[in-house]
Amino acid sequence: LGTRDIRGFLLKDALPKVIPLLVIRNSRAALNCCTQLCDMEMETLVTEYLHQILSHVLTVDESERKQALCLVSDLTGRSTSLRHLISCCIPDLVNELVWKFSDPTQVESTDKALVRVMDMYLPSTSTANGGVRGKATGKSTRNSMDKSMAKAIANTVGTGDVKSKMGDFLADHFLHTFDFVIQTIDQVVRRSSGSGLGKDLVGFRKDDAEKALRCLRHLIVRVGKRLNRFIHKVMAALKIFLQVEEIRVTICEIWYDFLMELEASDVGPCLGQIVITLLPFLEHAKSRPSILRILRMLIIDRKIDLGDYFKDIPLISDKDSELSKIMTIANSHHQGNDFQNTLRQNLRLLTNESANVRLKAVSLITATIQQNRAAYVALVGETEGEGIGTGGSGILSKLLQSLLSHCNDPAQKVRLACCECLGELGALDPASQSISLTTQKTRFDKDDKLARFLITNKLIKSLRAAQHNRIVNKILYAIQELLKFCGCTGDSARDHQRWKDGEISKHTIDQDRWQAIQSWDRFPENIRTLIEPCLNSSYEPQVALPTVPDNDGNPKPPRLNKASNGQSGVSEKKGGSRTEGAAVDAGSDTVGGHTDGGDATGRGGLG
Repeated sequence: LGTRDIRGFLLKDALPKVIPLLVIRNSRAALNCCTQLCDMEMETLVTEYLHQILSHVLTVDESERKQALCLVSDLTGRSTSLRHLISCCIPDLVNELVWKFSDPTQVESTDKALVRVMDMYLPSTSTANGGVRGKATGKSTRNSMDKSMAKAIANTVGTGDVKSKMGDFLADHFLHTFDFVIQTIDQVVRRSSGSGLGKDLVGFRKDDAEKALRCLRHLIVRVGKRLNRFIHKVMAALKIFLQVEEIRVTICEIWYDFLMELEASDVGPCLGQIVITLLPFLEHAKSRPSILRILRMLIIDRKIDLGDYFKDIPLISDKDSELSKIMTIANSHHQGNDFQNTLRQNLRLLTNESANVRLKAVSLITATIQQNRAAYVALVGETEGEGIGTGGSGILSKLLQSLLSHCNDPAQKVRLACCECLGELGALDPASQSISLTTQKTRFDKDDKLARFLITNKLIKSLRAAQHNRIVNKILYAIQELLKFCGCTGDSARDHQRWKDGEISKHTIDQDRWQAIQSWDRFPENIRTLIEPCLNSSYEPQVALPTVPDNDGNPKPPRLNKASNGQSGVSEKKGGSRTEGAAVDAGSDTVGGHTDGGDATGRGGLG
């Protein structure tokens, strides 16, 4: 085997694959041999690999399933039902079942197993991870999945209530399962590159990456419209993996499926940064057809429902005939392409949450001034001749104020681009411009108002602009803790809906629940959709700091610690992915942490 550490090899590589097969085949002698080699009690061994055992048990026929469950009861010394066993390891069990989608021959049996788990688990619990279950809102979009995938889902899951329930069930566990799959892809890429994304990959194991990507695609298709709760987390991961040339075509296919599953109201606010993110990859021959397919779908096929958001796409003219045909439709929704209108439209895009969109807007402003020097000189002369900030309806003053304010932009590239643009403007007479760079301070009479302000006006903007899954996890952790501070609980979303439907009132519930409902109601509806998963999430700092009292003897508030690589991180209690090698640390670009239920190890016990 090429290893001297037999026990480590068994625990890490062999047993997760062997134990389920031994249980199904009722091989007691082989199981006893495993306990001796690993120096573990039989009950500990079965409990440790319970999720792997159940993932196999649920895909075999009824007779083998009953025999395997009887053996599990005998080995653990207690009589337990399948429902109880499932509830003991539900997060890890969902991960194992989703991983089975990596094998195309197991898709149908895996769907049936998920339906069986869902039927047994849902009656005994309300929500697990993603928030309240409810009906998806808005008009349905046409499905984009492959015909084979659609047929498999229709045969095993159906197209009606069962499919909807599966979407709700997987959405409840999406954060945990999504991070599990993303970690696996990230490990394959990093083990090949040695120094991170964007490098030449040596010995790239494409088969391993394709398996994980197949799982991700199946997961996204089955969660469906419920992805609107996780749109920015998914986008952050897909943006990162677009940089890996070996899997870029597959990532583009996942982008397509992901965007097609979402409603226009979910895609629209992100449309500008999606287009700007995809455009650079048109230069690569292999990914070009896939990128054009996504752009056609967004701008041509969905121009009716997404047309109102085309104004968020920068005015782009290109010599590429195929791209030009697509972008002409998007540009037609702008007010005009003369000099001043072009400046106004790009100036408005400078307020976008995405750094990529802001950078593109500044670059276009600079290019517009360079290409229309005579019109710009005339505008400056008009401004200086008519008075302070009046020329061109004050467009020059607004441009100066916006560029100066963005010289303090969080993104370094945007700051540098703004400085270059200011240099392109030349020496202007400050007396002819009306500029105010003072910011109005906001005061709050209550702490929960400050918490809601931070979530609504700061953290959500950062979430929409996040480029890495690591950053997304930190933001979700902050939202999670602020929601607790506001008094919102795991049941707040469900209670809020019941209150809206008239099922409960202030007089039928206790005061704490009523206050939690009112606190949740104060968030705008679109914000509630994005932060709902944080009501039940379990993000935590990677390293817990000891509590140190301050000068008055009071404990200091908790804060994020520094990870071992010098980066602050948020990690899961129980890490793990589907490839060999040490777990990726939480400071990496695409790996973050999340835990679901269970004990301190992230897994529930049999007791």
